[in-house]
Amino acid sequence: MKEIVDFLKVNRPDLQPMLEAWESIYSQKEEDEDLESKIEMTQVYENINNIPVHHFNDLNNKIANLEYLNNKMAYSLGACDKCLGENEDCTDCQGLGVPGYYKPDINLFKELVIPAIRQFKRTIKY
Repeated sequence: MKEIVDFLKVNRPDLQPMLEAWESIYSQKEEDEDLESKIEMTQVYENINNIPVHHFNDLNNKIANLEYLNNKMAYSLGACDKCLGENEDCTDCQGLGVPGYYKPDINLFKELVIPAIRQFKRTIKY
């Protein structure tokens, strides 16, 4: 993977900030690749310049938007914004941050949860 990142750094300087961020998150040693992997890498090199920059920007924007929505929902429920309490290895909550573990953000609770409860009550017959 490092070869691809290095190639992109040289050939797509407009992607530099994203590549640096990626490297800091995913830096690791790579083992020598076998012949099949090298052929695959060559195909990637040949095709990578055909990918418009806006596709990378669109993906970054979508990820940022999903993170925003996830955090908003987690805070409204008083849950861990990293795993919602579903990951025992979570560095923030050690898997304890299920909804209600933290004090919910009252404004987000009113905005997101209360309307859902009202709608639920209207549609459910006891």
